Amino acid sequence: MAFLASADCKYSNQLLQGTPIEALRFTAREFRSAVQNKFGVPQSRCLPIAGRPITNHAKNTPLRVDVYGYFLKTVTGAKYDGIRQLHDSIVNLLSRWLKRAHVPHKGGAWGNPQTCKDTFSEQINRLSENDSDNNRWLQGIIPDLIINALHLEHLEKGAHARFGDATTLGDVKTLAPGQAYSESQSMAFGASVQKRAGRVHEDYHKTAKKLDAKLGTHADATGPVETEMNSYNSGRVSGLVVGAFGEVSMQVRDLADLVACELNAEHLALFDDAMNESKQMFTQRIRRSIGLAVHRGWAKLLLDRCRDLVQDPRQPRTHTRETDEDDAEAHEYFHFHQTRGGGGHRHTRQV
Repeated sequence: MAFLASADCKYSNQLLQGTPIEALRFTAREFRSAVQNKFGVPQSRCLPIAGRPITNHAKNTPLRVDVYGYFLKTVTGAKYDGIRQLHDSIVNLLSRWLKRAHVPHKGGAWGNPQTCKDTFSEQINRLSENDSDNNRWLQGIIPDLIINALHLEHLEKGAHARFGDATTLGDVKTLAPGQAYSESQSMAFGASVQKRAGRVHEDYHKTAKKLDAKLGTHADATGPVETEMNSYNSGRVSGLVVGAFGEVSMQVRDLADLVACELNAEHLALFDDAMNESKQMFTQRIRRSIGLAVHRGWAKLLLDRCRDLVQDPRQPRTHTRETDEDDAEAHEYFHFHQTRGGGGHRHTRQV
């Protein structure tokens, strides 16, 4: 399962292709857990506690620890909402890269604004707030990111096909191990995350139709919610999916390509480099950032839940360590352009 999910994913494979960057430093336990998860082998942290009950809400299905840690990652009704924290960390990471590439966007820590919750508010403000179905459906069509690529001039291939000359809704999904992988009939690499990404588009439009029906729209007509949705990139909703083994959907790869194209264009305005070589530098930097963030996120979730839900729920939680991103980028940039044995140098573009 782990092999088919991630063997050919360049994002997932970043875990073993180089040392972690300063902004994504692993503890020894996190790195061990991430490597074991990548290869789909039993988690050494779970072996001594296998079979113990996992603490969750009494109304949810009771589960016990398995040696792979899958139930710890998929348990519902657990305290601290670890999956939400993982999800938000990915949203914020993508937002940070978009900000660095000067791509206008909404949502995420660096978006303007930082939320997309009002995207369809004008169309649905007549719905009752006391209807539980309405509230559930409304949550289902709040995008995590709205990416504005209308005025970007440097997009190539996949990035242009998916995001070019349009404003696109993007929804980040974390695909935990379990049913989504075991039910996949495809033997293609990464099929599970791609299938989940396709469902994002379908689910958004199904939800829009349900809300329109509540507003009095006939089944064979297009209502105000779906009309508004179709105004974003002809209704194409991008499912930005990160999988349980560090793999990502094609939509994430295209978004990374969009960022790399813009960063590369800015770089070439100052330096006399080969276009493909410099773009590859940015592409690799983004891959490593996203791939390591996903691996560390799943590892941290597992280790936190081993402590919080199995051992002693009263123990304090850990906090991430802040780093100087500019220093880390300068360090990475210097070593990328240094030849073996020294002597590397840069040529600035003459203006």
